[in-house]
Amino acid sequence: MMKLLFLMRKTCTRHFKGELLIMIQIFIAVVLLNTSLIPFVKYWQLHNWIADGVPSNMVYYSAPTFALLDSQNSVDYISQLYADDRIAAICLTYHTIGYINGEKADIYLYSPEVFTTLNSILASGNWAFQEHTVFVNKGVRANLGDAATYKITVHDKLFDLDIECTSAGIINPHDIVYDLKSAGSQPEYSEIGLDYSQLRHLVPSRSQLLAIVPFDIIKHHASCEMIGGTVAKLEEGISPAAFVESFNASNLSGKMFLLSALEENSMKRLIGLYRFDALVCILVFVSALFGIGGYTYLRLDELKKQMGIYIFCGCSFRLYSRLILTLDLICLAIPTVFAYFVRDVLVLSEGYDSFWSFAIACSFVITVAIVPFVLTSHSSRKLSLMQLIYYGD
Repeated sequence: MMKLLFLMRKTCTRHFKGELLIMIQIFIAVVLLNTSLIPFVKYWQLHNWIADGVPSNMVYYSAPTFALLDSQNSVDYISQLYADDRIAAICLTYHTIGYINGEKADIYLYSPEVFTTLNSILASGNWAFQEHTVFVNKGVRANLGDAATYKITVHDKLFDLDIECTSAGIINPHDIVYDLKSAGSQPEYSEIGLDYSQLRHLVPSRSQLLAIVPFDIIKHHASCEMIGGTVAKLEEGISPAAFVESFNASNLSGKMFLLSALEENSMKRLIGLYRFDALVCILVFVSALFGIGGYTYLRLDELKKQMGIYIFCGCSFRLYSRLILTLDLICLAIPTVFAYFVRDVLVLSEGYDSFWSFAIACSFVITVAIVPFVLTSHSSRKLSLMQLIYYGD
């Protein structure tokens, strides 16, 4: 072991300046690739939970936004949809600020159709409509304990609730929930779902507590004038594209959209908003990547001769390979750890760092740095001792 450490110190000392340069390049590459990936990874996480949870035969409806802002307006746009016999089900969600066991929390009321039509967003539990039950997030369990029941209190313009609810499941780790609301002329998936982990990063004062309460909104409140958006399931045999075209041509009370339009608008905004930032990050990343790959290849090519000398002096091929691999892993680990602690400093305005974007960035850089070592080691096995000693001469 002492012999290995001695050889590592000698090798590292000999290439210290080069190793320092490569560590700086690795740090830059990881940070910049992570930065450019964050908005797209966060979108993918929301898409994974929300878009995949909405069946393809559904459409998104948005009430006129100007009407919702008019306090004198009393038109119930959502309820008008029930008169359309082409619509099989209408999903309603209602968000409000309430209390769980006396603690301030974000409360969502979900209509029965949400549970029968949309896919589960739970980490565990039975995704089913049952009144006087509640689905809570891990923040509730961490702050209020893993209780069998929770007291839900809501007092606002529409609802006055004070009910004891049985815990029925846990919301997914990202706290991504269905949040149906109205939109402008170019709605995105954020009009269907909301990532509360991202929201809390942007607004640190936001409550860590989140709950979903199965609640028959129409039954307990005849008017839905404060609810501006919904997704509707169409009857069997009804084409979503034909329905949207027909509805928008004959109805001025809001607008229908295909789910594909929401996805297209989301990607357009992301690409349009971050194309310059991401392009700069990627260009600098590629530049650093060439430096990492080129230096690693040239260095390992040089080390073939050193390998022959070490083997001639009694060092085994396996021991020498372990020596170089250990040094490479150290050179990778040091800048990666530094990049991990500063990953939240350089982020685009979409939100905050993501574990997956950082993991992808690290994996890509590590692959580029390690592959030349693997290829060089493999080719070196085919060379004789004399060929290694005189390699490059």
